[in-house]
Amino acid sequence: QHFRPPPGRIYIICDYGNVEMVTAAEIAHERVLQALFERPDGDAHKYLASKIAGVPESEVTKSQRQQAKPGNFGFLYGMGWRKFIIYALVGYKVAFSPEKAQIVRAAFFDGYPRFKPWHQECLEEGRYQKMSRTLSGRLRYLDPDDTYSEWFNTPVQGTSADGLKRAMRHVFN
Repeated sequence: QHFRPPPGRIYIICDYGNVEMVTAAEIAHERVLQALFERPDGDAHKYLASKIAGVPESEVTKSQRQQAKPGNFGFLYGMGWRKFIIYALVGYKVAFSPEKAQIVRAAFFDGYPRFKPWHQECLEEGRYQKMSRTLSGRLRYLDPDDTYSEWFNTPVQGTSADGLKRAMRHVFN
């Protein structure tokens, strides 16, 4: 069954492409990723794939790009290489050996050098204040002894959600 708009209305489908990576680049001041998104052909997955495979972005295959996706999303949020192996297999149907998972992790942090210090900043500030926040100022109180990835997840995904909700307000009319 299809969704149909009410009479006199139309549905508008919007997609904020790469919204989490774009948001993370802004929050972490990750200049490499910011510059990548300023290019008309900028593709974070292709960029990481080129780092992993050691080939120019123009030579990255579809399979290599698919292998980079879990790296971008997993390591962005503080995932370790062991959990990454499971995450990649379950979520992306990509199998990694422990050695290859560590190579992908190293390529991520070498390719985006501001993310490692940003992770440290989030952990230090968050554990001291016992909260994380979005760019719009929304707070999330966290237990420093019972959280890890939430320190990185909240500012990125929360800020992305805040922006989406603001946009929805305008789209309705």
